[in-house]
Amino acid sequence: MLAAVEQINYLTVLLFGVVLSVAFSGVDHNKKNRIAVLLLFLLLTLIQAVFYHTWGLERTKELYPLITHLPLIMALAVYFKKPWVLSAVSVLSAYLCCQARRCFGTITLLLFHDMTVNYAVQIAMTLPLLIILIRYVAPQMRKLMCNPHRSVLFFAVVPTAYYLFDYITTVYTDILHNEIFVTVEFMPSVMAVCYYLFVVIHTNEMQNRHELEKERQILSVLANQGLMELESLRRSQLQAAVYHHDLRHHLQFVDACLQNGKLEEARAYIEEASSEIERNSIIRYCENETVNLILSSYATKAKKANIKLICKADLAPDIGVHATDLCVILANGLENALRACEQVNGERFVSLVAHRQMSRVFLQIQNSYNGQILFANGLPVRPEIEQGFGVKSMVMTIEKLGGLCDFFAENGVFTMRASM
Repeated sequence: MLAAVEQINYLTVLLFGVVLSVAFSGVDHNKKNRIAVLLLFLLLTLIQAVFYHTWGLERTKELYPLITHLPLIMALAVYFKKPWVLSAVSVLSAYLCCQARRCFGTITLLLFHDMTVNYAVQIAMTLPLLIILIRYVAPQMRKLMCNPHRSVLFFAVVPTAYYLFDYITTVYTDILHNEIFVTVEFMPSVMAVCYYLFVVIHTNEMQNRHELEKERQILSVLANQGLMELESLRRSQLQAAVYHHDLRHHLQFVDACLQNGKLEEARAYIEEASSEIERNSIIRYCENETVNLILSSYATKAKKANIKLICKADLAPDIGVHATDLCVILANGLENALRACEQVNGERFVSLVAHRQMSRVFLQIQNSYNGQILFANGLPVRPEIEQGFGVKSMVMTIEKLGGLCDFFAENGVFTMRASM
């Protein structure tokens, strides 16, 4: 009776571990995968049966990691296409959860002093524990597995330590049953170390998240400012169109002033109207309205700063990039270029080339500069020019569009290139 119940218990342990490992790793629930999991369980059962009848129970326990856990990890990684780290952590975590079954069996053993009852209780608790763990724990485990590998590996410390501790002290030796002091202190020590590591890593991650959130908020403000500036440029364009439409009325007023000998008044009116039209005029660089608005705005700024602006743009009205993203990329790139040119004593120029080829937009902005430009993580850093968030905003926007960008400085010319 005892032998039969013990064998059934080992079978339910295998079922418990396989199902829980699959659930923790995030294998999709469909008919094909359910059949695959069933076949995997039957194959592992067959392997264990062969080893049990060939070498006996004790030898099978010693080889269990090689004939059960390793094939299970390989199945998750190779057949179900899960990362090796995630597969290993899922199996180790499922093994740790098997301790819950043992706990209920141990309590009954203390009460009744009967191994048959011990195994029977473990068998009876298998299904309820599986339901609870799959419903409440597995979803959180799958979310945890989406974290960077460093965090996942840190999480795996406790299951791995328990796995090694259990096999070393109960399967390969009998240290635990001899009540050696070191074995009693081992797991509490591991838990203490893990706790302190968790505090350090969690604090660093929270700080990094805070910094990222702060940057996100600043970049959002920059994007909103870009939209406001774009809207202001559109209003200027409309105002210029109104002035051109009312040109006949302006000429009539000037003619009336001239006929009445009011030359100074006519001259002042002409100067005022001309400056207003020039201020609101939009230069047509290409067929894209957003690009024209942005380039016209910075052309005016460049002229006031005595900086030569050269633009060669060949972009259609629809280039597959949202106006907001275009504004962030062009405005920040040109703003940084103009600021750098303001520090130059000699030739001051900004050059922009933009065109579309093979469904991708290519952009290059060059400008003259003085001094030395340092690079950190591939991004330009000049403390005297507040480029930090502007450059980050450009890079994040380009990466969001699935593009690439690079920065380099050579012979007094700074270059930014992007494709998206």
